[in-house]
Amino acid sequence: MTELNADSMHRLAKMALDTGEVASPEEAVALFSRYRLRIYLGQGWASTLAGQACFLTALNTAVRAFLGGVEVCGDLSYVLSVPLYEGRDAQVVAKELGAEISENAVMELPTLVLGNAPEDQLSAFCIQLSWDHWRFEIAPAGEGCGLACTDDNPLAGIGAAALGVNEAFLHVRGDLVEAGHRSVGMSLWSPLAVTDWREDAYKGPALTYLPKSMWLVGLGHLGQAYAWTLGLLPYPADGRPHLVLQDFDRAAESNLSTCLLLWSADLLKPKVRAVASRLEAAGFTTALVERRFGPGHRVMVNEPTSALFGVDNVARSEEHTSELQS
Repeated sequence: MTELNADSMHRLAKMALDTGEVASPEEAVALFSRYRLRIYLGQGWASTLAGQACFLTALNTAVRAFLGGVEVCGDLSYVLSVPLYEGRDAQVVAKELGAEISENAVMELPTLVLGNAPEDQLSAFCIQLSWDHWRFEIAPAGEGCGLACTDDNPLAGIGAAALGVNEAFLHVRGDLVEAGHRSVGMSLWSPLAVTDWREDAYKGPALTYLPKSMWLVGLGHLGQAYAWTLGLLPYPADGRPHLVLQDFDRAAESNLSTCLLLWSADLLKPKVRAVASRLEAAGFTTALVERRFGPGHRVMVNEPTSALFGVDNVARSEEHTSELQS
């Protein structure tokens, strides 16, 4: 019997083991290696930072879940503008993130569409990702019911990517018959608007203010999602924020399946240093704290007074949060 090691196990393998679908981590990886996805980039997909954030997030999350591979086809002739990849060629970045570039998409694959939908026959599962202000939506491609994709809020693009990859995963897993045949969306500005989120009252204002500094406590999957999102926001080149990064752990193989800023070359490195290197390459400034957050922490002069917690022990972090004093 295979010995289970949480540090080396792919998180999807754990899910399949927990549900009883497979008897070993190897069987689980074999199962998920049959899952493939296509991302189609139509005309106009990169004309906004929201579109670029949508593509990068969809690809970076999909390659960690669709172990059979993620194929990208369409218009990759853009130079990216989001801070994390500013000035980089979209095709080069796509390959770095793990994409297979395809000139002729002939195989039938579940497909996410950004920008204009392809004119030829669509896949059986083919959904369009769209956004507007603080709202985002996924819907069957070709139905023409998507959002405008004009207001440039990268947070909405990130949200559309998350919904799209989740919908595709539900489809290949067979977890939801309706996956790919429904419209799903929400407003980040008014997340409680469940049925009427499309109304203009919930589109929210233009994205105007961005944090100049932030303290990120915990750099696991949630903490790195915070860092990834900050790296896609419309900071000017001379105005990137200062981040205090705090984590005591080193990157393990299991982290590669969930952490958006870790790659195989980072294994056994302290997470704070791996994440800091990517953010600093994009013009962010960082300070590193390589120990647990606890009651002895104090905010010093000129340090961030706002924090985002990405920890796996919420009760304990809440207990200590009141001790973080200036």
